[in-house]
Amino acid sequence: MKVLGAIRNTVAQTLFDESCTHFESHTALSEDKYLSPRFSRLRVRTANLLTAIKAVKGTEALESADSARDADFKRVLSGLKGYRDLQLGEKSEAAEQVLKIIERHGGASVLTAPYADETALLFSIEQDLSTEGAKANLEKLDGVAEILKKVFDENRAVKELSVANEKAAAAFSGAENATAIKKELISFFNGEILSYLELMKNSDDEYKALLDELSKATEKANASVPKRASAKKADEKQPQAVQPQAVL
Repeated sequence: MKVLGAIRNTVAQTLFDESCTHFESHTALSEDKYLSPRFSRLRVRTANLLTAIKAVKGTEALESADSARDADFKRVLSGLKGYRDLQLGEKSEAAEQVLKIIERHGGASVLTAPYADETALLFSIEQDLSTEGAKANLEKLDGVAEILKKVFDENRAVKELSVANEKAAAAFSGAENATAIKKELISFFNGEILSYLELMKNSDDEYKALLDELSKATEKANASVPKRASAKKADEKQPQAVQPQAVL
């Protein structure tokens, strides 16, 4: 059995990591001069794959947190403008004063600023709205202070994710991505490890035992692929019929 190319990056990483662990448990095979360096390479590249996966997940988490922050900040702006425009006396005046503070830092344009700039602007808005006068105005506006607190909490989360992303990028600054590494490892695993074990399985029980373990792990990984994706991969391997060309 061979590893399917359609398995997810995370499934591939788990499979290759477990495969290395299985090999390391067969201490007698550590003397095999063909197999040992290949599993060493597999271990290193599997670690590279995990780093690349984390970098992708970090980016997705950052985008999700930024979207939540933006949505709540839009709610704040909409609510404040609603209070202001409804001419509710003291409430409208309070909303106008809070809006002036926000607009001093860019107002709605904060939403289109880069991650770092938006984060800094929201921190500045939070600081300016922490004064006693601003707090008094916010107390007059039902619900606004609560949504603002949510925005500022989300802003801190975005800051933390941004820092984590920068560290991940520094740790893995190469041009490779997770899918490219996965494809490389699948080809390597199928062609140089599983094929070798197939050849050696009758020469020593250790080889057969390791092959059985890796085959079970591979079967489990392949089972995670949706049936339609598996069928598509199989179809791609079939020779394509030659279509007759129309004679003009």
